[in-house]
Amino acid sequence: MADLAKRQRWRYAKNIIEGTSALTDGASRDHDSFVESKAKRNLMARLTSIEMRSQHAQEVSERELYETFIWAGTHLYASDEDEHFFVRKLISIPFNLFTSKAMEFGISTWVWVSRARPSVHTRLFAEIAKNWGWTIRRGKGLFTSHLKYDRSTYPSNFSIHNPFSRAMEYKPTDMHRRAKHEKYVQETFAPHLFILRYLRQHIQQCGAVDSHTIFSIYRLTMASLNASKHISKHPLAREGRLHLVLLGFGLVRDGQLSMKMQTALQLSTYRFALSWYARPPM
Repeated sequence: MADLAKRQRWRYAKNIIEGTSALTDGASRDHDSFVESKAKRNLMARLTSIEMRSQHAQEVSERELYETFIWAGTHLYASDEDEHFFVRKLISIPFNLFTSKAMEFGISTWVWVSRARPSVHTRLFAEIAKNWGWTIRRGKGLFTSHLKYDRSTYPSNFSIHNPFSRAMEYKPTDMHRRAKHEKYVQETFAPHLFILRYLRQHIQQCGAVDSHTIFSIYRLTMASLNASKHISKHPLAREGRLHLVLLGFGLVRDGQLSMKMQTALQLSTYRFALSWYARPPM
């Protein structure tokens, strides 16, 4: 299935380059160069439009997002110029939308672009680290500190109080409401989990990663570890915390950081891992 999806993607990309896709509206058949073609201007306008809508919490269809990401990735593959505009948009749009499906499309495109166009690899991870810091400041995903059990969804308010101080209730658990709340929480945490898995797999599979990429991942990891006070206290956030701990130790084991940076990262990772046990049971 993975090979079939890859063949379909490259066939779709080939149609865009040759001008036979409906996305180009015949623009690539003119005599302009690809860099200055109408197809590129249409793509830039479309990416800007999607980004504006994502910033204002307006709906963006999955089909439009998928087609535009492939179109942008194809342009990066076909162009010889340093297209920072498209790299920024390919990273910022999934972070602005911050849904599991948008992040899944985004990561799929990042993997494809980084393999097809190695020259943008470093810039790609620098933008990921920058946008990750934006989610920390905005309190999104794993850093949602106000996530609680809603009374209309689950019959008790979720807080850090000791559960043994509450009155025992013997009525049956409403499994439908509980499943609904768990699905909402999983959707909230999913974008960050996808990115953490992508970063860990990248370090493990690529072996010798360039120093600029390692530094971007180090910056992202340290920002997350130092924001432990803002990370969600929900029990389902434990998977994200574990991925952060494993990512921190993976960077230390990789050995490409300076001794000072390795020591700081190791101490921060231990402190972050043990901070979970400083909280009362929920």
